[in-house]
Amino acid sequence: MDEHTHDEGRVSSPDGLSLYWQSWLPEEPRAILLFVHGLGEHSARYAHVASYFNDHGFGAYGLDYRAHGRSPGKRVHVDRFDQYLMDVGTIHTHMRRTHSGLPIFLVGHSQGGLIVLSYAMNYPRDLPGVVVSSPFLGIHSSVQPNVVEKVVAPILSWVLPKVLLPNKVDATFISHDPEVVRAYQADPMVSHQVSARWFF
Repeated sequence: MDEHTHDEGRVSSPDGLSLYWQSWLPEEPRAILLFVHGLGEHSARYAHVASYFNDHGFGAYGLDYRAHGRSPGKRVHVDRFDQYLMDVGTIHTHMRRTHSGLPIFLVGHSQGGLIVLSYAMNYPRDLPGVVVSSPFLGIHSSVQPNVVEKVVAPILSWVLPKVLLPNKVDATFISHDPEVVRAYQADPMVSHQVSARWFF
């Protein structure tokens, strides 16, 4: 097992947010992975995955995109979905400057998978590939918005865009390992709500 270093820092988004990132790097990485976390999560939840890839020669970064983890913003609120793409673009640019010459792959889970796919379709340049797991491409019928929510959501999005609503994520589906589920439920940086604007 090779030694790896952990670092952290911040990058400024074009609209002025100080976004938190952290990295886990082996001595001589052959490529770099950027982990884009899921809804309500944060980059530290992927430290064990980064460690696995470090042991196989890959460097890893994790970004807390806006309103998640250690990055600023009303929890899980976004004015427009493309702000998430802006955040990924900001750290991707930083990584390309820092690791010039190395391929950088985006790895997204759940909402992060949707963000990564959208980013790749809009900004394919300098992107050799992406990996997604369980991308948020639809909503299961058991948690589809009901008629009232469909009527109220656009009104709240306009009048009270930052009001928080339950995100309906069933933590028991996070993992088959009950310890992972318990850790998710107990994590103070995991948000179980979303803003009305995000919902809309």
